[in-house]
Amino acid sequence: MNKVQSVVFNVVSFILIVAVCSDIFLSQKTRELSMKINQMQNAIINARRVEPILTDISIKIAKHSNEDPRLKEILVKYSMQVKIDEQGVEKDYP
Repeated sequence: MNKVQSVVFNVVSFILIVAVCSDIFLSQKTRELSMKINQMQNAIINARRVEPILTDISIKIAKHSNEDPRLKEILVKYSMQVKIDEQGVEKDYP
């Protein structure tokens, strides 16, 4: 192998090593981002599943907040805005 072939071989080897290392690095980053996306999607799915239950609870709390001031404090504490239509009259809570 002459000098030119040796230099070309070394340059090509270096390029391939850089390509393999960058591939490994990028695949690890892609895996991490994929896991984060899956976690976020699961959180969104759980939130959608729980939302109607929490809405019902907040409506029940708002309905009884006139009787017990601690319930009104719960609405204020968690910044819940509830509108209830009672006998054609819409009331805002807290």
